[in-house]
Amino acid sequence: MSESTERIGALDGLRAIAALTVFVYHLLVLSPIVATLGGPLEWEYYGRNFDIGVEIFFVLSGYLLSRPFFRAFFGGSGVSRLRDYAIRRALRVYPAWLAFLVVAISWNQFAFLDNTNKKPDDVLSIVGWGTLLHTWFFDPGHSSWTLSVEVAFYVALPVFALLLFKFSKSRSLAAALFGCAALTACGFAFEWWHLMFFNAQRFVPAALVALGPGVALGALKEFAAQSEEIDRRLRRFARPTLAWWLGATALFLAMSRLVSRHGYVIFGPSPPPHETIKQSLLQALIAFVLVGSTVFGSSSSFAVRAMSARALVAFGRLSYSFYLWHLLVLYQWENWLTVGSAGVAWRNAAFAFAITTAVAAVSFLVIEQPSIAFANRLVKRGVERRSQGSGF
Repeated sequence: MSESTERIGALDGLRAIAALTVFVYHLLVLSPIVATLGGPLEWEYYGRNFDIGVEIFFVLSGYLLSRPFFRAFFGGSGVSRLRDYAIRRALRVYPAWLAFLVVAISWNQFAFLDNTNKKPDDVLSIVGWGTLLHTWFFDPGHSSWTLSVEVAFYVALPVFALLLFKFSKSRSLAAALFGCAALTACGFAFEWWHLMFFNAQRFVPAALVALGPGVALGALKEFAAQSEEIDRRLRRFARPTLAWWLGATALFLAMSRLVSRHGYVIFGPSPPPHETIKQSLLQALIAFVLVGSTVFGSSSSFAVRAMSARALVAFGRLSYSFYLWHLLVLYQWENWLTVGSAGVAWRNAAFAFAITTAVAAVSFLVIEQPSIAFANRLVKRGVERRSQGSGF
């Protein structure tokens, strides 16, 4: 296996870890008894931070999607047409999401939204849900708010790149990283503003706290691709990949025990705003370290090889569909709150995990792969037509 192939596989492995942590987080939301393991571990402190999987997804998105723009920024290639970019992004997200939405609405499976009065039960709200514009100013019971973030980021990224091209006097790494820092700062400002004044549980632009660092990784990767010296330094810095992972784990444990002690996201009232902000920043930092050390670390390192394990890579490729369906499957057990023991809850969760994985595999094979292939064909046809029109 080539180094590049193995590294891409490791990123799929990271997606698998992210999906698993989100699954466990939502299990804890539904059945707090899962956390009552007793003893000195005090599982609840750590479980409430398992939504860090979302930050990992965001950092990965920022990294992967920004790379073509920075490749052009640093002079390595031209920018792809926005039409091609839009086709690929739309057909990556919407087909599987719309299939899920049709099933959920037809099956009347939106009981988890009863307290929001935002169920997709009329034309306007169905359009909002279908276009993934429904979660900008409220927090739905479903995890589709992250898809709204992704779609908003798809739109914002070309705008960010245009501004970077327009206002950067030099196509330098410093200019690119300054832009990424500004993007992250905007996310922090939005996070602080909506928590302090708007009092909303979710606000899409706040996710730039995690997307910005991912974009910075994209800038570093593309600049390093054109500078052997920078590439060598970054690889040397990331060489102790396992040490970086252990450090990220230690930071996660410290955050769970010390920073968010009052942040009972799962087991009680919402945490104070200052703890939520600290938690967001630390989770983004941890995700940045995990993704960055995987991207720049040696493919022979233990951490990269572990993330490249076939089972993890295969599951990581299903992660989008798994993420879409896992809450719907979990909600089919109506007695989560009445489960008498953690053992029974974990047994139910194992069944839910197996069912979700099977559904995700079908969704991936029947919807995701054909949609991606169709997008590639559309883009290829567009390129051929443009070449013919240009006389090439």
